[in-house]
Amino acid sequence: MSARGLVAAMLADTGDEEWVARVPARLGTFLSALPAPVRAGVRAAATAVDAYALLHSGRRLAALTPEERESVLASLAARPGLVPALDLLKVPVLLAAATERTPLVRAAAVAEEQPLH
Repeated sequence: MSARGLVAAMLADTGDEEWVARVPARLGTFLSALPAPVRAGVRAAATAVDAYALLHSGRRLAALTPEERESVLASLAARPGLVPALDLLKVPVLLAAATERTPLVRAAAVAEEQPLH
């Protein structure tokens, strides 16, 4: 699975935001906590999207421009039967992105709050 390509495609990465480059590692960490069948399903779906990009454009997702990645995803989304699978594939990517983008200061502030009595 090309986590970098999948993340770039799902987040419409243009290379302008450096935090996006850290999301593939966060995605790997997130997936490692899931049951093996779930990990296998996500990796299989991501590999299928990457293979489709290769067939569609001659290059894998990670090597495509943002516009080309969007074209690949739009082509897949044009098939109604694939839309639910693409939506399910987005969930771990968006969760990983949200945790990467959330500032650590916010997490530290929560730890400093008084315990509930």
